[in-house]
Amino acid sequence: MAPLFRAVALLCFVTEALSACTTKGKRRAWHTLSNSQKLEYINAELCLMQKPAKLNLGVGKTRFDELQAVHALQAYMTHHVGAFLPFHRLLMQAHEDALRNECGYTGHQPYWQEQLDAGKFTSATIFDPVYGFGGDGSGRNNCITTGPFKNYTNRLGPGYQITDHCIDRKISNSASQGSSAANVNQCLQQTTWTGAWNCIEAQPHGGGHGGVGGQMQNGVSSPGDPLFYLHHTWLDKIWADWQAKDKAARTKEIGGTNIMPDNQVGFPARPSNIPKPTGAPGDPGTTTTLNHVLDMKGNSPNRTIADVMDIVGGILCYETKEAVSGERSKKVEQLSSVTKDVHDGNSTITSDYGVKQHNTDEWLKAVTDDKNGPLLLEDPFAREKIMRFDHERIPERVVHARGAGAFGKFTLQESAADVTSAGVLTDTSRETPVFVRFSTVLGSRGSADTVRDVRGFAVKFYTEEGNWDIVGNNIPVFFIQDAIKFPDVIHAGKPEPDCEIPQAQSAHNNFWDFQYMHPEATHMFMWTMSDRAIPRSWRMQQGFGVNTFTLTNDKGERHFCKFIWTPELGVHSLVWDEALKIAGQDPDFHRKDLWQAIDSGSYPKWKFGIQVIPEAKEHDFDFDILDATKVWPEELVPIRYIGTLELNRNPDEFFSQVEQIAFCTSHVVPGIGFSDDPLLQGRNFSYFDTQISRLGVNFEELPINRPVCPVMNHNRDGSMRHTITKGKVNYWPNRYSAVPPTKPEDGAYVDYPAKIAGIKARTQSKKFREHISQAELFYNSLSPHEKLHLTNALGFELDHCDDHVVYERMVDRLAEIDLTLAQSVAEMVGGGVPQKAKRPKHNKKAKGLSQVDYAPSTPTIATRMVAIIIADGYDPIAYNGIRAALSAAGALPFTIGVRRNKIWAAGEEKGSKTGGVQPDHHLEGMRSTLFDSVFIPGGAQSIATLRKNGRAVHWVREAFGHLKAIGATGEAVQFVREACDIPGMQFSTSAEVVESYGVVTVAEVQPHGFKEAVNMMKGAKDFLSAYGYAISQHRNYERELDGLNKMVAY
Repeated sequence: MAPLFRAVALLCFVTEALSACTTKGKRRAWHTLSNSQKLEYINAELCLMQKPAKLNLGVGKTRFDELQAVHALQAYMTHHVGAFLPFHRLLMQAHEDALRNECGYTGHQPYWQEQLDAGKFTSATIFDPVYGFGGDGSGRNNCITTGPFKNYTNRLGPGYQITDHCIDRKISNSASQGSSAANVNQCLQQTTWTGAWNCIEAQPHGGGHGGVGGQMQNGVSSPGDPLFYLHHTWLDKIWADWQAKDKAARTKEIGGTNIMPDNQVGFPARPSNIPKPTGAPGDPGTTTTLNHVLDMKGNSPNRTIADVMDIVGGILCYETKEAVSGERSKKVEQLSSVTKDVHDGNSTITSDYGVKQHNTDEWLKAVTDDKNGPLLLEDPFAREKIMRFDHERIPERVVHARGAGAFGKFTLQESAADVTSAGVLTDTSRETPVFVRFSTVLGSRGSADTVRDVRGFAVKFYTEEGNWDIVGNNIPVFFIQDAIKFPDVIHAGKPEPDCEIPQAQSAHNNFWDFQYMHPEATHMFMWTMSDRAIPRSWRMQQGFGVNTFTLTNDKGERHFCKFIWTPELGVHSLVWDEALKIAGQDPDFHRKDLWQAIDSGSYPKWKFGIQVIPEAKEHDFDFDILDATKVWPEELVPIRYIGTLELNRNPDEFFSQVEQIAFCTSHVVPGIGFSDDPLLQGRNFSYFDTQISRLGVNFEELPINRPVCPVMNHNRDGSMRHTITKGKVNYWPNRYSAVPPTKPEDGAYVDYPAKIAGIKARTQSKKFREHISQAELFYNSLSPHEKLHLTNALGFELDHCDDHVVYERMVDRLAEIDLTLAQSVAEMVGGGVPQKAKRPKHNKKAKGLSQVDYAPSTPTIATRMVAIIIADGYDPIAYNGIRAALSAAGALPFTIGVRRNKIWAAGEEKGSKTGGVQPDHHLEGMRSTLFDSVFIPGGAQSIATLRKNGRAVHWVREAFGHLKAIGATGEAVQFVREACDIPGMQFSTSAEVVESYGVVTVAEVQPHGFKEAVNMMKGAKDFLSAYGYAISQHRNYERELDGLNKMVAY
């Protein structure tokens, strides 16, 4: 062995000018990466382990060694000191830069979200032998024996020594408890820099190193285990999250000592030839300041602590979107008390009554010598297991049975105290926990996500004053005006009673018979035939409260109100052929999309808006504001956006949280009330009643439904009562004055003193009887492609009606809205073609009715899924460039290969240990329908293979038919031209980028063209920007309006 430290205690001061942060790199949790992304990172790390050293540090033989040496040479200056977090932040950046610049890695430094595995490191997926870092050590030296790094020879360490040795580990579940979510939250709650730094270094830092053990537990040479970098990137994220709570102050706050005390756990004694420092460069004293210089030993330029305090300022430019604590809120904390983890490592199987079981695989029998015999009914464990299984199901929802949901938070940006006293809408310092459930209406629980239907958009606010539910849809109006018709509209829409056909579809006689027989449904069916009924994602749809509610302020003034949610990603839809196919190819498309977005840290967000009308102006409009079949046009009643909804945590268990969530329109808090909207009045009765039917009278006590504020009353008993209420009385008033009502001034709900006078009658106001005007308003406001889609949707639906009376009458109804629309539909479905309009048109339009009105102001491809199709011999310049650019812009690139085993680039040696790309899927395993765009890089051999593959050709044709952006470079340009050989299309034949109907091509690839930042704009001259802009437009509808998509069979 040789001493690590010789004369390398000197510090080199290499500096470099700071650059502005333009495109932020996205650091992601390891468990959210695809397998191909994991393998790309692992291969890049292996590359560093093979690249020769170049810095003449006098230690180590490879670039991996030299990065390890930065840590080892300065261990006593960078631990238990104020520079601990800044030093490791810069080291993580140096490591990421080496991976990207020297080994072609296109991603950014991932991190291990250790709190998800705390206490159970032995079962953590990060130790996977193929898509991870290998498992625990074994043998005398605890060397790892599985995974991609099992044969790597460490040269630095243990401690300050230089000696060849393996990567060793000794995983400890108990030691890993330091990384627990509770400890992370404790660190995030610290109010001072010193408190946060000490907490992070002592708890999650110690938990990760101690939990992995072996090499990682050595404070000097721990970077010899590549897990070190994922561990410290996670610690950096915790620090960044702490800083974000008060960025202005906390990106300037530093302190602590410059000198590590002797005899620290995990650190060997400092060699005698290394004197104890008296300060640090830039910090001559003993207290750490922002001037402190961080030395990277030539791996990257030296920086001051001030340079690295902001992860999106100066030299650093990245973000880590997943919340380190899994976005814990007051509601999530409440649920944690009743949550059990099957991976806690301490639990064994018991019966429901607590008795431990030793065998749950075989029923108790009366056996003979051959071990056969009858089962004994006396076996309580077997009976319990079977009977519990027999009774697992509860009644599904009568409507909205198919759905999924997530936790999140509501943040108020602007107080609405001028119109309401509700704390959730007036206190801008609050962050209110929410649970949101999205759903279809007609289909059963097992139906598909992408059917044509209204989408439920229900939000439960867990406010400080009680639960408030907005039980809405993604369409602002409804089929009926009066709740008494609700059974009829649902019966008509559900499968027909004689044959139970069709499932989750409105394309049948009964549904359209109802639409004609109820003219009030006209406006609504226009919406359901529009693109609104086939959303691309729940994250890309609006939400509406539908009904008219009331708001009352502290002065006692009342306003009528409607609630609106508008997504930050814009409002986008599938095309109909695509929706039909996805229903079979991936029935869980929407719920999977939501789960994956949250799991990857791409949190869905909506703006929350209100429309308000003073009580005195209730009758100032030509429609009744209490009519749920009418919108309030924004020109007459502007939307006032006052808050933000963010979904940031997936459920822990679907049944307990999503299936048992119970929404009620009657759940309101002080300051919010009900109008005389006849649909709302009936919903208030029906929703409460149906929850009792599904879940029992004590449904409010189920964990997911419990308020986060105190609950106390004199309600008692009932099936499945949870609360135990002590005391001698269960009524009011009582002799003890126990549990009295709350005074209004102390926050009690007070009903608005509305005057009511009238006679009993089954009737409605005159304004309720006009049904066509807003249906025309909606149609007039649509863009040309939306009108085309609506026409085709009606043609599809009525074509499935085999009773001529149904479709002929519906054509007559359409003639009341627009004659051209009626004529087009009549031509498609049969019957007479009307020659004359049924009523004069008003030709008015309104903003906010077309989805085109909600395009993001700045083009974005965030969360867009892009399929990159390759075969052996693909062009690595285009492939790597597009992956890096898409990832940097927030899109999600997926590699689709002719097989799922490794694919080799042009010029690569097939079968080499460090080469090749691991596809995410193969061509037959997925379809273009499940992606937003398709890109094909060139490469003569690759394109020759794809040209002979009918499925590859179909991918391109289908994406073209569905109006999606298509990108192609090099030899792939001719491949796309052949797949979509259509007059009028233009393709590149040189280094000039050509965009034609959303197909972006460049025939001659210039390497520098794939290193530029994506600047998405119309008419961009570089390929990445032009292609990014095409994706950001969602679809190229000009392709459809000019009829090009119809020329391709897909």
